[in-house]
Amino acid sequence: MKKIVNGLMLIAMFVLELLPNSLVLYFSSEDQNGNIILKPTYTSYFDMLPCGYADFLPLIIGIFTGVCIIMLIYSFFKPNKKVEGLVCYFEIAIVIMTLVRVILGMGMTWMGYVIMALALLSSIMYIFDEKQLVNK
Repeated sequence: MKKIVNGLMLIAMFVLELLPNSLVLYFSSEDQNGNIILKPTYTSYFDMLPCGYADFLPLIIGIFTGVCIIMLIYSFFKPNKKVEGLVCYFEIAIVIMTLVRVILGMGMTWMGYVIMALALLSSIMYIFDEKQLVNK
């Protein structure tokens, strides 16, 4: 049951990352009076536009989500606690990278916060499941 719920969370994260308005970049321009205006540009986590502006975290987050899905599919057919632990570590890395984006003030849409929340919930599920297994 835990794997199914985690798989659904990962698929939801991946779908949100694929959407074209899941990430926002702010570009500045000047109006006729010389005032600086920030224009939002919306893009996907897998778009190369953020990488061109030295923001590699969205692409890495998207790749980590894909790797987690592949490892979870592998774990469905061949159960392995080490693979499930790796999925947990990758999800924690996704949460940390998203928090870095928030702390640095990079553009986040509501989808970015949902992606972070899903990764956090999923990793918490794994952590509590492992503690229950250890205490038995």
